[in-house]
Amino acid sequence: MLHNNMRLILRLLLLGIILTTGCTGQLLPQNRTPATVQTDQFTMVSVASGDTYTSLAESHLKDKNRAWQIAALNQNKPLAPGQRIIIPLVPVIYGGLQKNGYQTVPVLVYTQLASAPSRSNIVSARNFHHQLAYLNANGFVTVSLNQFHAFLDLKDQLPPNAVVISFDTTLAWAYTIAYPALKQRGMKAAIFVSPDQIGQKGSVTWAQLAEMAAAGMDVGLYGPSIKAPAKEDVKTYLADLEAKITDPQKAFQLHLKQPCSYFAYPQGEDNDLIIALLKKHGYQAAFTRKRGSNPFFVNNFKIRRSMIYGHYDMARFRQNLTTFHAAELK
Repeated sequence: MLHNNMRLILRLLLLGIILTTGCTGQLLPQNRTPATVQTDQFTMVSVASGDTYTSLAESHLKDKNRAWQIAALNQNKPLAPGQRIIIPLVPVIYGGLQKNGYQTVPVLVYTQLASAPSRSNIVSARNFHHQLAYLNANGFVTVSLNQFHAFLDLKDQLPPNAVVISFDTTLAWAYTIAYPALKQRGMKAAIFVSPDQIGQKGSVTWAQLAEMAAAGMDVGLYGPSIKAPAKEDVKTYLADLEAKITDPQKAFQLHLKQPCSYFAYPQGEDNDLIIALLKKHGYQAAFTRKRGSNPFFVNNFKIRRSMIYGHYDMARFRQNLTTFHAAELK
């Protein structure tokens, strides 16, 4: 697939040369050169005065956040009026594959933030701000769970330094500390909640979750605890477990007007029975707390996440941000 896309690029480049010079090599009159050449997969355009990669992404892809995609395909060359460039209408590099390796996506998970932490494993609001600032300053791009899932399913590509931020909590700090810090920087994140705790003292409310979801934060299910069933009561156990997976889907539709498609395992421990039920009821992915970054071929229901603790300095934080795995791919 990668080779096919490269051949398409070469054909378009050749077409651009022919359109500009003609078959004789002579420069064609300006009015005979089409301003735009388009296929189902690419568009070739002439740069106009004032164009930027961002403006081109907004006008041709309807998404200014895809400017990196156009820039990367055109080798990040400075734009000049009259210059011919190619705009990809479909992913060019599926799975982040390169000849020298492949892209991996780190997923960070926070379980506790506090303005004045009482224990060393709790991340302070100050350190959380510093970590977000580091991601911004070093070219990392936070992506949504839907974007990440499309990458895993080879339906879309991600920025080279894509990262997912997630929270396993139903407590109020998700709304009072995490949400404002992310919103201030225009960053995306996901929160996994326990629906039976929503609205309790010290927890977020459905209205607060709806506000966060409307602002672009993903909301998923933090799974129920799994206890071994009594031998004589396996049927009741399975029915109860299935209800704990399906009932939240109804609650999400009722309160958030959106499906519940993503799942975080309780304490991060995946379970084959849970995986079977998640697949049965339309969940798209599930997240563990096993450390490591994720290539496109990771099991969608065993996605790795790296826990961030309060005692981490910036050097330790950076160790969780691997975005490329070097390998000889010939």
